[in-house]
Amino acid sequence: MKNILVFIGLGLFALISVAQVPAYFTGQVKYKFQLEGGMAELAKAFIPQAISFKFGEKNMAMFTEGGMMSQMGNIIYNAETNEAFALQTAEKTAWRMNSKSGAIKLPDPVVLKESELVTIAGYPCHKYKIVTRDEKGNSSISYVWATEKLNLSPTLQGTATKQMQSFMIKGIKGLPLKMMNTEETLGTTILTAIEIKPQTVLPSEFLIPKGFVVKDFDPMSSKP
Repeated sequence: MKNILVFIGLGLFALISVAQVPAYFTGQVKYKFQLEGGMAELAKAFIPQAISFKFGEKNMAMFTEGGMMSQMGNIIYNAETNEAFALQTAEKTAWRMNSKSGAIKLPDPVVLKESELVTIAGYPCHKYKIVTRDEKGNSSISYVWATEKLNLSPTLQGTATKQMQSFMIKGIKGLPLKMMNTEETLGTTILTAIEIKPQTVLPSEFLIPKGFVVKDFDPMSSKP
């Protein structure tokens, strides 16, 4: 299941690695989550039915719907401080997700813009092929469909571009509305936008709730 979380993480930071333009999108985008083939049947109880992202000027948040993965809690990210927290309401705990250890520097992915142009959730999207390599030199291929009609704020994407290099995908223009990745064992993971709501988003919507205790996330433990 770790690979599913990695894919969501890649998707999350692909969303904040878009070209800078004066006008930017704020609001919420809901994605249908699908896992096909591979471990799909075994992971049915774990994976969510949908994942939503909320974008502000300097913050973003991720919400999962259904499946055991939703027990991780909502995730909020502050672009100015480059901090991410997983909020667990039952325990009133905000788990700081930032790694204090040095991340492995991986080669930049190779991004190829293909000729396919499709409409997703009412927006025209160009298809991109992305070839990445892990620390062992193994390559993998994923695909992203992005629309240049929607872009995030320069503050949000700019901070991610500088400090989230392990996850960013350079060369993609616009907001990704579909992401697909295939692994031999896991299967094919697909995120597809099904609902887009442009709206004003207040900074207060990304604050850690009062009464929550902030703790550093230990990747060796089962939390969050």
